[in-house]
Amino acid sequence: MVLAADGWDSVIKSPPDPVKKPKLELRWVAAKNDPSPAEDMPFSRESRLGEIDRSPLRVLKEVQLDESSVQTAAVQKDVISQRPEILVTLTKTGGEKFALLTGQNIDRQLAVLYNGKILCAPVIKAKIPGHQFVISGSFTKAEADAIAAALNAVGIPSVDKNSAPASSPNSDAV
Repeated sequence: MVLAADGWDSVIKSPPDPVKKPKLELRWVAAKNDPSPAEDMPFSRESRLGEIDRSPLRVLKEVQLDESSVQTAAVQKDVISQRPEILVTLTKTGGEKFALLTGQNIDRQLAVLYNGKILCAPVIKAKIPGHQFVISGSFTKAEADAIAAALNAVGIPSVDKNSAPASSPNSDAV
């Protein structure tokens, strides 16, 4: 599964709070008349025509999965675009829950939040039975490294927007 991240670059621009651990959350986007506790969150996305939509998403407060479900995160290159992306491998329990959640919520939008900001919000089109998913977008190798490092709980290195992408092994998105 590929999760596209657009407009997320502010997520890692400010230095991390040394007391707070980086946070990954997967939360459902609220249906139109859903009365469950939710919050409107800023989110920018680009349409297929290149237009930017900045309307907020109403995201349910209940966390479905968090960083404790992440076993590893690694940077790789998208086979087609050659852009850096993050391959997230879930724990056995996290993968089983992810498969159950995606199987029971076909055509529902899932928000992927990193440190309280929406990275992406794909619509689930099929059950995702594997223990891996990919977060892709228009970020640099350094930015992808920062997210992967944070998810691996080794801290966020400083991000240099001018760094050249290093080569990394290609692999298929799940």
